[in-house]
Amino acid sequence: MINKFKVITILIFAIIIANMSFASIEKNIDPVKNNYKTALVNGGDSIDDAIDFIENFPVNTEDLKLVVDMYHGSLLTMKARDSWMPWNKLYYLNQGIDLMDDSLEKLENLKDHNPALLLESIITRALTNVKIPSIFNRSKLASFDLNRAMSNKNFIHVDNETKLKIYVYAALYAEKDNEAVTAKQYLEKAKQINKSLTESIYNDRKK
Repeated sequence: MINKFKVITILIFAIIIANMSFASIEKNIDPVKNNYKTALVNGGDSIDDAIDFIENFPVNTEDLKLVVDMYHGSLLTMKARDSWMPWNKLYYLNQGIDLMDDSLEKLENLKDHNPALLLESIITRALTNVKIPSIFNRSKLASFDLNRAMSNKNFIHVDNETKLKIYVYAALYAEKDNEAVTAKQYLEKAKQINKSLTESIYNDRKK
C-alpha cells in the first residue's frame, strides 16, 4: 500500500512539473510571437523593431534559443522583401535562409528538444518559404515542411488560422504536382475553417 502511494505521488509530481515546464516555455516565447506577428502584419519599421527585440531576448534553454533563431531568420527574409537595394535584398534573404535552416537542423538533432517547439519551427520555416520567390528554390522545401507539419501528432493543437494557411499552401503545391484530388481535399479542410479566407489566400496566390 505504501509503495503504491509513493508511485501515485511520484506520477502526480511528474505531471505537475511537466505542465509547469510547458507553461513556462509558452510564457517565455509569447513576447517573441507577438513581435513577430506585428512585423508580419505591419512590415516596415515593425520588422526592425522585432529583430531588435529578438536579438536581445533572454533564453534559458537551447531548444527555445533555436526556435527564437527561426523567428529571427524569418524576420530577416521580411527585411529582404522590404529592402530597396538589390544587394540588401540578397544579403538579408541569404542571412535569413541560412539562420532558419541552421536552427531547424540543430533543433532536430537536439536530444532533449521540446516537440511543440520543433513543430512551431517547421511551420514557421514553411510559411516563410512559401513567400520567397521561386527563383531561390525554396518551394520543394516549403512543400516538404507543410506535409510533415500536417502529419505531426501535435498538429491538432495548432491554431485554426495557421492550419488554414498550411492547408491552402499545401493544396497549391499539390496542384503544381498534378495531384488534383489531394489539392481538393486540402482546400476542403481549409474551407471548413473559414471559406472566405481560404478563397482570398488561394486566389491571391493564383494571380
